Amino acid sequence: MRREDYSERWMARLKELYIFKVKSGHCRVPQNFIENMALGKWVAQQRAHYKRMLDGKPSHMTPIRANLLEQLEFDWGVSQCD
Repeated sequence: MRREDYSERWMARLKELYIFKVKSGHCRVPQNFIENMALGKWVAQQRAHYKRMLDGKPSHMTPIRANLLEQLEFDWGVSQCD
């Protein structure tokens, strides 16, 4: 996948997460979220990518993306809610 395509898809998911937060009051999307299974999976992947970034491993997470998620009050450690 081209980097531009991945970035566009990432931003589209971020927008979906924002809509989820407006409706639910939080960013803890379950992995089995019936209304948008892809969003639930994406949220779990962001946590995994963030951990990899912090560990200095290759990751799609960047400080800019982490900041965008943090602006939504994204919870990095809620794996049991996924």
